[in-house]
Amino acid sequence: MRSSSSPIISSPLNRFAGPSVHFFNDPSTEPSEDLPPSEVAPADMMDVDDPEAMDDREATPTARVYNGCCSTPSPHATSEHPEDPFALMSELSVLNSPEKEGKGRPKGTKKLERRRMARMTPRSRLKRQQKVDSERKARSSKKKAEKRHREKEEKKAAEKEKKEQMELVRVENETVRIQAVLGAMKEHGFKTVWQFCETFLATKHPQLSSQVTQLIRDHHPEIQHALARRDPVQHSELAIETVKGVIQSEIAALAELLRRQEKTAVSDILDAFSEIRLESGLGSAASIEETAPMLVEMLRESVLSKAKLAIIEDGKDLRRDHNIIIYTICCMLAFTRKEKASNLQLVIGLYLLASGARKNLVDVLAHAGLTLSYRSIIRQVKNLSEEATANIGRIFREQMCGIVWDNLNIAFRVGEQRTNN
Repeated sequence: MRSSSSPIISSPLNRFAGPSVHFFNDPSTEPSEDLPPSEVAPADMMDVDDPEAMDDREATPTARVYNGCCSTPSPHATSEHPEDPFALMSELSVLNSPEKEGKGRPKGTKKLERRRMARMTPRSRLKRQQKVDSERKARSSKKKAEKRHREKEEKKAAEKEKKEQMELVRVENETVRIQAVLGAMKEHGFKTVWQFCETFLATKHPQLSSQVTQLIRDHHPEIQHALARRDPVQHSELAIETVKGVIQSEIAALAELLRRQEKTAVSDILDAFSEIRLESGLGSAASIEETAPMLVEMLRESVLSKAKLAIIEDGKDLRRDHNIIIYTICCMLAFTRKEKASNLQLVIGLYLLASGARKNLVDVLAHAGLTLSYRSIIRQVKNLSEEATANIGRIFREQMCGIVWDNLNIAFRVGEQRTNN
C-alpha cells in the first residue's frame, strides 16, 4: 500500500526516458513492495556499483529510481533542474539525440557492433567478412573502371584537340598558297577562276592539251564527286540532263531496230520464235546491248545486286535468265516509243491466243504493254491464215503428195479446211 505522504507522479518524460518513470515526494521513502511490477524499477537498474549494469544503462537508456528521485541515464544533456520535467523536456531535441551528435556513426554504435560480433558464430563471422571483402572489392573495381574511363575520355579529348589544331594549321597553309595562286592569275590577266579553267580546258597547245586529257582521264571520278559535294542539286540536274539525252537516243535506236518491216511475214516471225530465248520478239541480245549499252547497263546495275551479278557471271543461276527480263523491259520501252516496234508483243499475243487466254486477260496485258490488243491479234491471225493458204497452194504445185494435220479452232466455227474457207 502506498502512503499518503508518498504519492507517485507519472512524468510526461516517460515517452523519452522509457518505462517505469516515477517521482517520490519523500527522498527517504523507498518504493513499497506492494507496488505493481510495472511501477518498480528493475533491480539491475538500482545497482550503481555494478560496471556491467552501467554498460547496459549506457546502451539502453531507461529511467531509473535512485534514492527516491527520478534519474534518466540518457546521453542527452542533463537539465539544470532535474526536478522540473518540463525544463528537461525543453532541453531534449533532435539536435542533441545520439543519432545527430557529432560526426560519423551514432554514439555507442561501436560497442554494439563489438557485442554483436562476439555473439556471432564463426561461420556467421566468415560470411560477414566475405560480404565485406566482396563489397570492398566491388568498390575498388568500380573506382578503377571509372578511372580508366576518365583517362580514356581525356586521351580522346587530347587526340581530338591535336587533330583540330593540325587541321587548322593545314587550312591556314592551304589558304596562303591558294591566295598566292589567285593573285598570280590576276596578275596575268585572268579576272576569274572560271576564265582560267575555260582557257586551260580549251587550249590548243599540244603539250597542255595532252595534260588536260590526262587530267580528266585520271581524275574524272574525283572531279565529279567534288562537284557533287559542293553543290549536290546542280550536279544532279546536270547528270539527269546528260543521262536523259543519252537514254532517249538509245531508245529511239532500239525502236528502229525492233520495228517490224511492212513485208515481214507473220509466219517468219513465228518460225524464228523460241520459247526459251524469245529470240524473235527480242531480237539478238548482242544487238540490243550494242544499240542501247547505257540503258541495259543501268537496268542491270539497278535491279541486280553485286552478289546476283557474280552468280550470273559464273553461270550458277540456271533457274532464270535475268537478262531476258532486262531485254523485255527494253522492248517494252521501244514499243512505248514507237508502236511499230511490236515483234515481242505480237509473239506474246499469238502465244496467249493459242493457249486459250480470255479476251479480257489479253486486253489487260495489252494495257501493260506486254502484248497487242485482242483485235490486233485477230487481225494478225487472219494475215497468218492468208500466208498459210498461199503456202499450201505453193506446196501443191511443187509436191506430188503431203501430210496435213491441224487442230480446228471452234472459235472460228470452221467446219472443214479448204483454201477458200
